Amino acid sequence: METCPKHQEGEKFITDFRKPNALCEDAWGCMEKFVFTLAHTSEPLFWNDWSRQGKAVVCCNDGYRPVTFLLETLDEEARSF
Repeated sequence: METCPKHQEGEKFITDFRKPNALCEDAWGCMEKFVFTLAHTSEPLFWNDWSRQGKAVVCCNDGYRPVTFLLETLDEEARSF
């Protein structure tokens, strides 16, 4: 199995609800709703086995070269857009 040509292990992105420039469009499409939700709630998302307060694990939908992302909130107030 190949690795994703667009991302490397350990990459970090910080967002203000917009796709970071270096982040793949497909990956952003899979995670943007989780980014928005994490910024606006203190409750774990969905099932407690793959999310904790302020964190969630999401995966892009490339079945051949999937990339898993750990989303974490920062200790900053969410801004409304």
